[in-house]
Amino acid sequence: MTTYQLNEDQMTILKGMYLCETQENVSYGELAEADTLVSDSTIHSYYEGTCFVEDDFGC
Repeated sequence: MTTYQLNEDQMTILKGMYLCETQENVSYGELAEADTLVSDSTIHSYYEGTCFVEDDFGC
């Protein structure tokens, strides 16, 4: 599935992953606020062409 097919929880997880991939020393506070710090359009652009599966978001 593409980023446009992800549900809200999956997008929030992906935003946290984005912060960890693009910044050094991400704080727990930043991860908790990832949904407000990173826009959906940033995620769509950054992960364009990436296909995700349910297991990418499982814990």
